[in-house]
Formats: sequence, structure tokens, C-alpha cells
Amino acid sequence: MLKKSLSRGVVSFALCVTVNIIVLMIKTVNTVNTTGNVQAMPELVPEYAAFFENPFMALMVQTLFCGLIGFAFGCCSVIVDIARWSMVKQAVVHFLLTAFVWVPVSIFCWGLGRYLISFISVFLSMVFTYTVVWTCQIMICRREVARINEQLIQRDKATS
Repeated sequence: MLKKSLSRGVVSFALCVTVNIIVLMIKTVNTVNTTGNVQAMPELVPEYAAFFENPFMALMVQTLFCGLIGFAFGCCSVIVDIARWSMVKQAVVHFLLTAFVWVPVSIFCWGLGRYLISFISVFLSMVFTYTVVWTCQIMICRREVARINEQLIQRDKATS
């Protein structure tokens, strides 16, 4: 289970870093098109940016923190594989474990609790992530139930 957890964490880290880079590229192009400044960088929360020598370093660290959030989600996704737990218990434990990473990163990088737009962005991101995770989980459960039902039908036909 540990190997599966770490494997999922590494894949999720890479995916989140990739998505973050794409979002930063889109924001940069948009900023350049809006301002005309070809050296423009995406805006950062001022309190976060103050920790770094330059905005580029701040964006790199932010990208790694996004990857860390993805790593936490990937690692914790094995929780939904614990069949003896109810989906509610899985959801609560998964939420608490991922929030342990997500909330501090969101406070540090995006000023969660300080800026309304940050709260909305993080909230929508969590809703989207949980919608994807639980939709996938329900699809997997349905396929598993259909497979078991098919096996039962085949067994009944064989014994008849």
C-alpha cells in the first residue's frame, strides 16, 4: 500500500506542477497582452512575494508547493481503496489528511483567509478536486459491482 501511495503521489505531483506551469503561462500571456509589458510576471500575493529575492523564485517555489498539494492528494488517494471503510469515512479522513497540507500552503502562497478571491479560488479548487476524486471512485465502484454481478450470473449459469 505504501508503494502504491508513493507512486500515486509522484504522478499527482508531476500533474499538478504541469497544470500550474500551464496556468502561469496563460496568466503571463494574458498580463503581457493586457499591459504590453513583455517582461511582466503573474501577480503574487504581496506577503508571499516578500519572502523571495525576485518574483521568478517565488513562482518556482509556488509551483513546487502546488506539486506538494498534488503529492498529498495522490498519496492519500489509497484511502478510497479501503473497501471496509464507508465512503463517508473515506471522505472525512481523506479531507483531513489533505487539508493538513492544502490549508498551510494556501495560507502561505495565496493569502487564504486574507483575500476573498483567494478563499473563492481555493474553495473552488477543492470542490473541483473532490468532485473528480469521488466521481472516479463511484465509477470504479460501479464497475466493480458490475464485474461481481457478472461473476455471480456466470456461477449461477454453471451450477444450473
